[in-house]
Order: sequence, then structure tokens, then C-alpha cells
Amino acid sequence: MTDISIQLRGVAERDVDLFLVEELVASPAFRTWFTSALDLGAGFELAAVERSALSSSGETDLDLVFTSATARVVVLAENKI
Repeated sequence: MTDISIQLRGVAERDVDLFLVEELVASPAFRTWFTSALDLGAGFELAAVERSALSSSGETDLDLVFTSATARVVVLAENKI
């Protein structure tokens, strides 16, 4: 395998937000890792994602909604670069 040099300049919070959304939607393995890191337990599925969610109390980078047969959990995700 050839070593590849990857250099990214100007990475912004928006880029990280979109990468996280892409991985949560496209990768079951990443989604499983993420929900276990949150200690949600088994049976939770990603139900909704909103980027730059605005409310009366301010803005959140990502609102992630996870649901199971008996519960709904909303995760407010913030990142700083």
C-alpha cells in the first residue's frame, strides 16, 4: 500500500457536523459505537438529525434524536475547532 499524504486546510465546525451526520446515517458500525458511547443501551435507532438547530435558548450544532420501542432521547452535540 502506498502512503498517501492528506492535508486539509480551513476545516470548520460545519465540516465536522456534516461528517458526523454522514457517519451516523451511512455507517451502522459507527452508529453502534456512538450510541454505546452515550450508554443508551440496545434497541435505539437514529430517527432524526437537525444541523444548526435554533431554539429560544440558542443554537446547537446538531440535534440527534434516537428512539427505541419505549423511549426517545435527544442528544445536543456541540463541537469546537
